[in-house]
Amino acid sequence: MIMGNLIITEEEKKHIHNLYVEKNIVNPELQNEGLKNKLLGGLAALSMMVSSCQSITPEEKSRLQKEIQILNKEQEQGEEKSKYYVSHLDSLKDEKKRLEETINDEKKKLGIYKSGRAPKYILTLEFQETRMADIGNLDNLIDVMQFSFDIPVDEQYYNENKIGKLLVEGSRPFKFGNFGEITVIGKKIE
Repeated sequence: MIMGNLIITEEEKKHIHNLYVEKNIVNPELQNEGLKNKLLGGLAALSMMVSSCQSITPEEKSRLQKEIQILNKEQEQGEEKSKYYVSHLDSLKDEKKRLEETINDEKKKLGIYKSGRAPKYILTLEFQETRMADIGNLDNLIDVMQFSFDIPVDEQYYNENKIGKLLVEGSRPFKFGNFGEITVIGKKIE
């Protein structure tokens, strides 16, 4: 499968599928709940057994305490595994979202090319300037100017800049107390 610069082979698709199957990360939260339930059930049974015994030998008490320690350790390990799988799942979701955005952009470009036009890559930028009377005291803020505008760019520049990226910041020459910045707030292909 080829989408612009993105190439995913059937082998890579199978590898990703096998990772899900091998790691059994269908739903780590459910796995963690099952493990918690088993551990809690075991601890409850041990508690009931200990409390129901009128006279317990020191050896039996020691054995039960060791079992409780082992179960607590297993619970901690299960929680660590669950955290790992959840974070891995989150990173896979982020990657999926990025790939879906790339696919949608490529589909849009293909449609534009099919209509006989060349795509226009447009960034929406926000300009904000602050003018202050006293740099050392932010309470003396005098004026804030803010506006947004669209600007056509080439494909490479479009791909290099993500929403939220700060493109320019600084002060204007000979304007003491003026500070401005330009940020990418939107992207579109027409």
